[in-house]
Amino acid sequence: MKTNELLRKYRIEKELTLADIALRSKKPLSRISAIERGAIRLTVEEFIELCIKAYDLSPDEIISESVDKKSVFRT
Repeated sequence: MKTNELLRKYRIEKELTLADIALRSKKPLSRISAIERGAIRLTVEEFIELCIKAYDLSPDEIISESVDKKSVFRT
């Protein structure tokens, strides 16, 4: 799964709306929506900030799910 898809998945699992994430992150709702759609690429700094402040996640949770371990750890 892509990072944006995982952010959306976790938001829905936590029963948060896009407006909730926008409020927590102090970013426009339109930007949060675009991030979750994959229309905007995040910087590392913004990704970490969003994970911690808005989605209440450790960035590690998203990274570990978004990386295809088979392709990274080929033997």
